[in-house]
Amino acid sequence: MKAAAYIIHLMHNKDRESNLERIRSSSPIPTFVQVAVNGNVLSNSDISKTVKNSLHKPNFPFALRLGEIGLFLSHRLCWKRMLDEDREAVLILEDDASFKYDFNRVLDFALDNIEELGFINFPVRSRKTDRRVVKLITDTSIGNLQICEPLEIPHGTVAYLISRAATQKLLAASERFDRPVDCFLQLRNVTGQRIFMMDPSLVTHDSYEAGISTIHSNDKQMPWLQRETKRFLYRRKVKQLSRQYWNEIVLPKKHTVMD
Repeated sequence: MKAAAYIIHLMHNKDRESNLERIRSSSPIPTFVQVAVNGNVLSNSDISKTVKNSLHKPNFPFALRLGEIGLFLSHRLCWKRMLDEDREAVLILEDDASFKYDFNRVLDFALDNIEELGFINFPVRSRKTDRRVVKLITDTSIGNLQICEPLEIPHGTVAYLISRAATQKLLAASERFDRPVDCFLQLRNVTGQRIFMMDPSLVTHDSYEAGISTIHSNDKQMPWLQRETKRFLYRRKVKQLSRQYWNEIVLPKKHTVMD
């Protein structure tokens, strides 16, 4: 399979350079640096071309931060680059990701199934949520490996494998956006793309919260109670949509379990 890894790296971030080299040296497939978009230097005109508030339901209850805009645009650059370079699959990494032992085995399993599944996330922390196992290998050197389809899509875009077909869907659905990229991926009814995840992923993160949308948990411009209420209500609505999608789309599908 014609696969590669793209590492999103903000060029002025010297603290990440050593980890960037570790990723490149430990990656089992060819790696390329994708220069990240610095949201802090975007003009108001640049932002207005891509960001539109209240674009999708449920409404995202906060204004996007410049860093969140830059990160979303950086992922879109990876998606466009994949198509331009005619890749069949790309592992997209943020520059503070790292691999645990035997990640090669996990990635091989994902590559074997990416054309069929489209998007396989490698979460840095597994949440307890309903899930359906769609692919399984037993008795490997690291125990059982499984690819699951979760009821609720976990936050975070530290590492994921994506196919050309899935890339085309996400690009078409995100010409304009109104929320962070990981929150956008939760809207399967908008993207038309089912999201799967690897368990165990064998991917870790140097600073866990840095790669995950916390839905403005530290926004000091808003009173604490108001902020927490908005976050709670938004998450509840996303969960309701996830349950609706699960019941209407996921459960009726037939899945294959591979041993």
